[in-house]
Amino acid sequence: MPWRLYRYMLLDMLRQFALTAAVLVVVIAFGAAIKPLSNDSLISPLDAAIFVGYAMIPMLQFALPFAAAFAVTLTFHRLSQDNEIIAMAVAGQSYTRILAPFAALGLSLTILLGVLTQWVIPSFIGKMAESLAADMPRMLTRSIQQHAPFVQGDLVIWAERVFLGGEYGDRIVLDRAAVAKVNSQNRPEMYLTSSATSIDIDKKNKESSLHIRSMNTVQWTDDGGGAGSTRGALDSKLTHAIGMHSETNRRPATMTRSELLHAEENPALYPPVRKAVEYLRDQIILQEYWNSLSAYFNTKNEMRFISSINNQHFNVKANRVTNGKFRGKIEVDLTRRSGETSLLIPQTARLKPDQAEDGTITSLTLLLGEVRVGVGEIGENRRTELQIQALHVDADIAIPTIGNNIPELLSRASDIEKGSIPNAVKRLLVHLQNLQEQVISRINQRWAMSASAVLIVLLGSITAIRFRNKTALGTFTRVFFPTVVAVILVFAGGQIVRDGRMAFGFTIMWSGNIGMLILILFSWKKLRIH
Repeated sequence: MPWRLYRYMLLDMLRQFALTAAVLVVVIAFGAAIKPLSNDSLISPLDAAIFVGYAMIPMLQFALPFAAAFAVTLTFHRLSQDNEIIAMAVAGQSYTRILAPFAALGLSLTILLGVLTQWVIPSFIGKMAESLAADMPRMLTRSIQQHAPFVQGDLVIWAERVFLGGEYGDRIVLDRAAVAKVNSQNRPEMYLTSSATSIDIDKKNKESSLHIRSMNTVQWTDDGGGAGSTRGALDSKLTHAIGMHSETNRRPATMTRSELLHAEENPALYPPVRKAVEYLRDQIILQEYWNSLSAYFNTKNEMRFISSINNQHFNVKANRVTNGKFRGKIEVDLTRRSGETSLLIPQTARLKPDQAEDGTITSLTLLLGEVRVGVGEIGENRRTELQIQALHVDADIAIPTIGNNIPELLSRASDIEKGSIPNAVKRLLVHLQNLQEQVISRINQRWAMSASAVLIVLLGSITAIRFRNKTALGTFTRVFFPTVVAVILVFAGGQIVRDGRMAFGFTIMWSGNIGMLILILFSWKKLRIH
């Protein structure tokens, strides 16, 4: 087969391929930008252009196969209608030699897609999300100016006015603000209202977090028991920074093959697993702390607490304490800074811990219910609920420190059969299993998508030769619809694998490619016969 004919056919096909791919990439990238562009103009035209630029790379995984199918179909359809394929065959050139350069091109396209989908495209998907979150101060400012709540992940912020400050624009000041943190069911875990709120944006190692400080604050926090506690303060701040979406804290879809394998080897780096590990660690620390506190209290049936706010002393007496809940007859002797004493008799009393980011117990809150305050005094009164915050135990109670080593945590939790720890263990194991399914699914889904490229090129070329008497678009539809079905099956199979049905998911994932291979062999047989 003369190289001149190879160059002639390939150049004709590559011109159409390049033009079609460029059009498809731009159209699909703008389609991906419709949602952020329609979000009440929170992003500027420049931000939208950057977003579209990042989106073009991920869209190559869809544009390249369809562009190749379109270009090769049109090229061979024209060659067939101009009788050039017949001329080559009469001159002694077999169909195998005629199709050889296109098979090589399809194989090269498969290798290119493999590199793109496994290592390049995931990074750009992450950059697409980051391009919207990187200029968070401006987006927050626009949202507040439009009198709309600003939603970023599990954080919801509303205010009457907003001001930007800080040396690098990394501080946001809100006037008359409301801040809420919601869970996966979109129910609030915490919300606060304040006359003024400052938000400092801290960026370290490509991770961004928000530090919120408020004045004249009323804060409500869910205690996990179907109720919550409310507190007020002239000046307060959230004890935990609120993490923002970042390049290192992202979904598996935005992780490269190397990052997926690294996350599988180090599960604690995967955000859902890390949160489950930290939750289990906090519960184990809390359980061991309660055990130490109970052992001390149950020997004396009383314990002294000191408030770090006003240095008041609270001597709590009860029959026993279990997991922070006082049992039996409860009395609280209050000693003020002036030396005056007062007696509080509640019907219920329990301790609520405040834990730092590393899980250590920083302070306790004493929650009293149906309290008689100042018993025996002239001003005796009754309170439905009374909270005493920032308490520290006036005794030698060991505060355990535990790391985030998963095997160690599971070993510590293995002997505990009741309470929240078994549920925390199940939650961690579910996330570990989910991580494994994500890694297997993502890597194989990308290979399946890449493998379809060579099949699409072969199917388009053989189909175009077979149906030379049909119109070009009519011939292309015989390639287009099998390609669409194959792509849908690849992504559907990947989702099924992530849902835990491995065998069925892999069957669906590769069935589209297998179906195209069968169609190619059938068309090849028909072509050889006729």
